[in-house]
Parts: sequence; C-alpha cells; structure tokens
Amino acid sequence: MEGAPLAPLALRLLLLATLPAAGWLQTGIPEPPPPGAPKDSIRINVTTLKDDGEVSKEQVVLNITYESGQVHVNDFPVNSGVTRISCQTLIVKNENLENLNEKEYFGIISVRILVREWPMTSGSSLRLIVIQEEVVEIDGKQVQQKDVTEIDLLVKNQGILRHTNYTLPLEKSMLYSISRDDDILFTLPNLSKKDLCRFWNSVFPVFFMFLNIMVVGIIGAAVVITILKVLFPVCEYKGILQLDKVNIIPVAAVNLYADGPEKRAEILEDKICI
Repeated sequence: MEGAPLAPLALRLLLLATLPAAGWLQTGIPEPPPPGAPKDSIRINVTTLKDDGEVSKEQVVLNITYESGQVHVNDFPVNSGVTRISCQTLIVKNENLENLNEKEYFGIISVRILVREWPMTSGSSLRLIVIQEEVVEIDGKQVQQKDVTEIDLLVKNQGILRHTNYTLPLEKSMLYSISRDDDILFTLPNLSKKDLCRFWNSVFPVFFMFLNIMVVGIIGAAVVITILKVLFPVCEYKGILQLDKVNIIPVAAVNLYADGPEKRAEILEDKICI
C-alpha cells in the first residue's frame, strides 16, 4: 500500500514547481474557520456514537504551523514519522444549534500526525513537507474518519514558499498504510508551549519568594545564635541529681555449713550435750 501514493506525489511535486499560485491546487472552496478557531487552522470531519446510540457529526479543529524548521500541532512539536499526541482542542458539532456555546466545546483528542519530507533537487534547500492527520479518539470515545486533510509545504531555508491543502480518502493516504503499532507516542506533559510559559511564569515568583524567605531565615537565625554565644558564653551545667563516683566492692556469700545437713546435725547435738 505504500507504493500507491507515489504517482500522485510525483505529479504534485511537478505542479508545485510550475504553478505560480497555491490556490490553483486546492480542491473546492475552502470552508471558513469556525468562530473562535485560529486563522491557520484546519477542520477534520468525524463521527462519534452518543450514549443513546445516535450518530453525532463533529469537526475537530487543529492548528498546524511550521516555524523555524519545526512542525507544530496545537503548539506541540512533531517530528518526521507518525506521532500520536493527546491534546485539548476546539470541537464543533455539525448540528443546527442556535446557541453558539452549545455548538462549540473543548475536548481531549488523540490524533495521529504524519510528517514526511522530500528534497526537491539534490544539493538544494528546497524541500516538500507533507502533513496528514487522523483523529482516533475524542474524550475517550472512538471516532470514525473518512477523509484526510493533507497539507503540502514547499519550504526553502526554513521559509514557506507555498502552502496547499488537499482532501483525500483515508484509505488512499500514506497515513492509512502505516500501522498504528509503529506510532511514536508523545510523552511530554500535556501542556503546550504557551501553557508551559504561563505555568512557569506563575510558579517562578512563588518559588523565588519561598527561597528568599528560607535564606533570610537561615542567615538571621545564624546571626542571632552567634550574638547569644558572645553575650552568654557556654558554661558547664551541673545537674541537681549529679552523683559522685563510688567504688563498689563485690561481696561473696560464705556458706557456713559447707559439709551438708548431717554435719550440721552433729554440731547441734554436741552443743546440746555441752
């Protein structure tokens, strides 16, 4: 199955090198991003099963960017290969709901991200980066996805020359041909760069304040102890119940009747006769 996408990929490489605008390669009119979604985000159509067995159609919003030679998905760095990450993202329900707050919500998703990179010419910095994504779970529930949004980036010297999106069936994508057992699990804490920055910005002042209090307290205690030692020199303390040393002489018990009871009886008889 890996050899199937090679022919469309070769045609895409040729078109990317010749067409003057990336918009010519887009299939259909791109849908506007939902309210509250980032401008450079994509939406993935998925279906889930509700508790009552009814099918629910939803859209998962992902923010995929390329900065300084690194691909980011919702601010998480993703390397070449297939990476599976769990993160919080915006989810839109495809239902005719008048209340916008009921139509959009944030959920925890598990998504597979494919990143592949090919050099356009030998000895050149011109490269093609292909990104595909497949949503596996939403809030612990399995989802079904039919189509994959493929992002092609034509990059030179870490700068994006062209940015194009495609929609193709999941079964015909490169991501589908790779087993899920080979996925690289994202093991960092479930915090993006912005969340980590906010976390450390809130933790560091408290930490340094606590450290400052400890240092000042230790130094102050050492100064007070030194002053007390100077003002009140240490003297030997004699306890009230202190005892003098006593020489103990062991006393051995002497048996006056070493010859036994018969000898004692004879001695008593002699004393009586006398």
